[in-house]
Amino acid sequence: MKKFLLNLFAAMMVAVGVNAQTAPPSGVEQQEYSFFGIFHAPDEADETVEEPVKVAVDGTDLYVQLPNPINGLAWIKGTIDYEAGTATFAKQKIGKYSGMNFYVTALNENNEVGDIVFSYSESMMSCPDQYIQLSDDLAGKNVYAYFTGVIINREVEDDPVVEAPAGLKTSPYVFTGQSLQYDDENNFTGYEEVTRNVQVGFYNNNKEVYVQGLCSQLPEAWVKGTVEEGSFGDMDVTFEAGQCYGRYGLYQLYLVARYGQEFSDMKFYYDPQDRTFTNEGGVYLVLNAAKSSPAPIEQYATVKLTPGTVDGITVNDNQTPATIGYTDLQGRKVSANTKGVVLKTLRMGDGSLKTVKMVRK
Repeated sequence: MKKFLLNLFAAMMVAVGVNAQTAPPSGVEQQEYSFFGIFHAPDEADETVEEPVKVAVDGTDLYVQLPNPINGLAWIKGTIDYEAGTATFAKQKIGKYSGMNFYVTALNENNEVGDIVFSYSESMMSCPDQYIQLSDDLAGKNVYAYFTGVIINREVEDDPVVEAPAGLKTSPYVFTGQSLQYDDENNFTGYEEVTRNVQVGFYNNNKEVYVQGLCSQLPEAWVKGTVEEGSFGDMDVTFEAGQCYGRYGLYQLYLVARYGQEFSDMKFYYDPQDRTFTNEGGVYLVLNAAKSSPAPIEQYATVKLTPGTVDGITVNDNQTPATIGYTDLQGRKVSANTKGVVLKTLRMGDGSLKTVKMVRK
């Protein structure tokens, strides 16, 4: 980026200063985050940019520092939609140098210039599907450089994960659920039935229950439920929201439930006669990328845990990793050639899953 900056301004002999940016209001806390992106400039080799930036939140207003060759770090201002889990930055000015104004815009997959849209959670923002353009016109046509695969994340200590108690005896169960499906524009398209093997074990005189395998990306992870006597001979099992499955790629994954637009604990009815767990009606099991704010990766309706195993599940018998598939940072399936940040999931020779982050230009 430094070499490009010299080339860009070689003909500019007089600097007249940089305009003040839209910084956070006084008194709003600024937190340390890390910026990652691939910097593209004409006649220059692509460069990976990783550097600390600051982020501030004031209600629904979001302030983020953007690295750029004009003035180092420039504040840009956006708006958070907490329900949708997005942050939108309108096209805006980022500085002025030698009498020239400079702007930041986005170019989407349809080659349309517009606002920058990030996925948003407390710990991470990402913009895998757009080019973040730096230009000298608000229309974003005269572009001198751009970023792809941008991720802005906060380095925080990982939350503890649930561990199965020593001596826990488990039985094989089958997880079944109707997975909510969405298209590339995040429009709901229907349901797809999902089944997989899990393990279930009761503990502490049947006052606790542990389940392994609820998280599709981290099948070795456990979650813990508490058991209470029900009204009709059954049992009520509650899995507290916010239990951490562990780290998957760039972020941690959590168990939460959704009822309407509210996020809460996940509850099941347990029938001791047929040993089945059935979730409460209207409640969705959510695989979330944030502990306390909406950031769903997967959502399941009509969830059941039934004794037995799924026929036909195979693992990779040799030592060569088998590719399971590719997803973006929101967990949506993408092709192997998708540009930006792509997560590749591999099944290893021992049956375990491994995720590899790739950045495609």
